[in-house]
Amino acid sequence: MNSAALIIEQYRLQPHPEGGFFAETYRSAGRIPGAALPKEFDGERSFSTAIVYLLRENDFSALHRLRQDEVWHFYLGGPLRLVMFSPAGIFSETVLGRNTTAGEELCNGLFRSVTGSAPSLSRGPASPLSAAR
Repeated sequence: MNSAALIIEQYRLQPHPEGGFFAETYRSAGRIPGAALPKEFDGERSFSTAIVYLLRENDFSALHRLRQDEVWHFYLGGPLRLVMFSPAGIFSETVLGRNTTAGEELCNGLFRSVTGSAPSLSRGPASPLSAAR
């Protein structure tokens, strides 16, 4: 099995501002002009991007608001808890992992609400959500 350190080195992952490590693996050549986007976007955006993202056992992605849709794919490691709050403050969570018979999912889309952006965070399910970094 690959260790986190080997994957960080192999994919040249860098620290992510919200926690964990990442590397961009795809950015479409197509661009959407800033004038065609909702007011919360400042400047043009790519049609699509993709990253490799890694959280080590006690790492977490800090609570942040999504401005666009995100799709998460699970590949390696222990289960990952995705925690989301709707614009109305309704809490929901999904666990990504390999044990699909126990309700874990291999893929999940975090979709931005039409009425506003939804805060989300992620961490390993064995770690308490109240832990501070």
